[in-house]
Amino acid sequence: MQTSRKRASWKIRQVNKNCYQKNQIEYLEGETNGQNQTINANNNLDRLQSDWSGYCDELDID
Repeated sequence: MQTSRKRASWKIRQVNKNCYQKNQIEYLEGETNGQNQTINANNNLDRLQSDWSGYCDELDID
């Protein structure tokens, strides 16, 4: 009886460990996606600013 109890607790620990690792991987993937989206947004902003900088020179009002 005692051995089956030990085995059961080991199984629970194993399952908990696997769930924890899976959650950590998903969390890291989410972090990476967020960083990539921020980088993309910054690149798009830079592109927009450089596209409009020429127009601003032409529309220079004194």
